[in-house]
Amino acid sequence: MKYTMSRNRDEIILDTETGKITGSTYGMKDVIKSDLYASWNAAEKCWESDKLAETVEEYKSYLTRCYKLKAIEETAAEESKPSYRKAFAAKVNGLCPRCHTYCCGDCTAR
Repeated sequence: MKYTMSRNRDEIILDTETGKITGSTYGMKDVIKSDLYASWNAAEKCWESDKLAETVEEYKSYLTRCYKLKAIEETAAEESKPSYRKAFAAKVNGLCPRCHTYCCGDCTAR
């Protein structure tokens, strides 16, 4: 399972299946070392932890409270829903795909 974890502007991705930690890790390297027990893998340019899944499960409430830990699958399911804004961005010949006029994307046509 994949998780995102953020602090300030830094956001990292925790992949519990592979044990890899990627993303904007420099600002969170102290957290990665101390809380997630990971070490730097220079060859792959990522952090690795042998017991990342166990650590995340054990400290899930702490990580959620302090570092905004969220599962990626939940957000991916929400993004998979068709969005009118995405459809509007893919206009054909500049016309709105919903009302077939030159609207601003706020039309209510069905």
